[in-house]
Amino acid sequence: MFFWNPFPFLRISLATAGGILLAYHYPDLIAHAHWFCLGFALLFALVLFWSNTKASKFAQYLSGFLLILFFASFGYALLIQHDESRNADHILNIHEIEYWHGKVEGWLEERENTYRAEVFVESVFADGQWKKASGRVLTYFSKPTVDTLNLQYGTELLFANTPRPVDPPMNPNEFDYQSYLADQQIFHQHFVGSNPLEVIGQNPSNPLLQRAYKLRSFYQDKLSENIAGEQEKSIVLALLLGIKGGLDHDLKEAFSAAGAMHILAVSGLHVGIIFLVLSSMFSFLKTRGGKKGIFLFLLINLSALWLYALLAGASPSVLRASTMFSMILLTQSFSRKSNIYNSLALAAFVLLIYDPYLLFSVGFQLSFLAVFGIVFIQPKLSRLLVFDSWLMQKGWELTAVSVAAQLATFPLGLLYFHRFPNFFLISNLVVIPGAFAVLFVGVFFFLTSWLPFMASLLGTVLYWLVAVINKFVFIIEALPFSSFAGVWISPSQALLLYAIVVCSALAYGLGERFWLRTTFIASLIFLTTSYMIVQNAYQKKQLTFYRIPGFSHLEAHQAGVFTSRSANVPADKIGYHVQPSRIRNLVNQAEESAFIGQDPFLIWEGKSFLFIENEDQKTGDSLQVNYLVLGNDAVDKLASLVATINFDYLIIDSSNSWYRANQLMREAETLEIQFHSILHQGAFTITTN
Repeated sequence: MFFWNPFPFLRISLATAGGILLAYHYPDLIAHAHWFCLGFALLFALVLFWSNTKASKFAQYLSGFLLILFFASFGYALLIQHDESRNADHILNIHEIEYWHGKVEGWLEERENTYRAEVFVESVFADGQWKKASGRVLTYFSKPTVDTLNLQYGTELLFANTPRPVDPPMNPNEFDYQSYLADQQIFHQHFVGSNPLEVIGQNPSNPLLQRAYKLRSFYQDKLSENIAGEQEKSIVLALLLGIKGGLDHDLKEAFSAAGAMHILAVSGLHVGIIFLVLSSMFSFLKTRGGKKGIFLFLLINLSALWLYALLAGASPSVLRASTMFSMILLTQSFSRKSNIYNSLALAAFVLLIYDPYLLFSVGFQLSFLAVFGIVFIQPKLSRLLVFDSWLMQKGWELTAVSVAAQLATFPLGLLYFHRFPNFFLISNLVVIPGAFAVLFVGVFFFLTSWLPFMASLLGTVLYWLVAVINKFVFIIEALPFSSFAGVWISPSQALLLYAIVVCSALAYGLGERFWLRTTFIASLIFLTTSYMIVQNAYQKKQLTFYRIPGFSHLEAHQAGVFTSRSANVPADKIGYHVQPSRIRNLVNQAEESAFIGQDPFLIWEGKSFLFIENEDQKTGDSLQVNYLVLGNDAVDKLASLVATINFDYLIIDSSNSWYRANQLMREAETLEIQFHSILHQGAFTITTN
């Protein structure tokens, strides 16, 4: 109890997060969670009344336990309440939709060939009538459509056809885009061609957000006009406004390998810098203006912080940072000491009430953990070295901040991104001061960009600042062993790594052997599980036909080596569809063998495969194979093949068109042939031990 007493909101937030987590994985476990909330609240009130009339330690502990149960059940009920798919009028629960009416409710994000935006469903035409409906659809518009119809936030549109449900991952260990969108309450997507929709009108739901988006668009245009260089322009837009559509693959890879990716996603670092700049600029109001000055200081700073949060797209990390710094501003302005752990926990609690699904956002998790690491670990690290020189000491303290943030986030980095940047310390010595300078100049650009001379001058300064950062990052990426990539750990191993980090910090801070022993035990368990995972991966032999629409790709994994049979698959598609499976199976070396190539016959682990990928391909008579693989629309009739080839199983690979794959599936069903269509059913895997 003594440990928890100074941190009431930490207890409340952890209990609420626990309830949210339980509801996420077991949504039907508690039928009426709100009644549990009410019951625990009443019991808490009764026990509190009893403890006030008769002092009892048992009553104190019981009241604390009931309070935890109340907030846990509150978190459970909160997530269930926010699950929009449970609504009766949600489009998931309406069938045979012919038309639907929706409104653009988000920023139109520019991509290579399209614009992407969230469209909220207002009503649908189904069963011969219009009816009220709800739901969010991730909609892709062609660029000519956006330009012709002047689409923007608040535009109401009439669409034809039913929105398509988001597909689940179709390859082993592929990124689960379906779950990622579902956590944002998006269950459908829609692709709009050149002109298959009708604009009904303009009706923005939030005038403040509409103005913020217009201002964001204005600054985007101004920055684009006054900054030379495509890469420099895209970095400035990402760093200042959170617009990341212009970042190319090479740029992202370089910043990721250098450990500087965090500056390209507007986060607590950016909001903290804005907070420091504004607090310094307007600090005279607090010292000279009395109560009115304090009020004006708060009004200016809070308005600027939240305006920047809106300009930056209101991402979870920006919302968290804006909420926390708002609390710090309020407590400092009224001369109240704020406990940083409570401030963090209160910020988390407020945000989880706003949207409990934020708990599952990677940005939200990394953001809170980075700040926690800085607060909890950095003071312990900074005491390790003491310098006589003030400059050296300040340099070491800043370095300790970077190390602490990395220690707090690297287990999640390995879990989600499978990479650790080895030279993050070196890169952050330049990148973080550079980001500070860019944001500092950026604030003045926002304030003076209406003056052409100032916009041009500050745009040039921003260009050179980013050019230096960019050059440095690419130098770091080019160094040997710049990053430790291709790492796979399980969620339980990530928790073990956190146990090692926290217990090590406590062992050093408190000097107690218990924490040292706990660190040793957690390390031993981590090493043992890692050994078991490696042994299992190296003993397994796996052959997979991957689903890459328009392409054929077959890969065998065994003992850390992969062998592939592929036909000109682009590197970015290999990275998205195939690389996660390589990482999970701990393979990182390609084996050159006869397996690679386009030979129509293949033998693997005693199983025979025949590939027919050309209309003119000769197959011969009376062939017998285990698997017949059809690709490239080479076959339009199965009947002729059945007469000449004896096979056990048919594989229709993803190089076929949808039309041909459908045709072959129907014929295979008629002929009672066992088959697997990779386009329809996903990757096909054969595993042996």
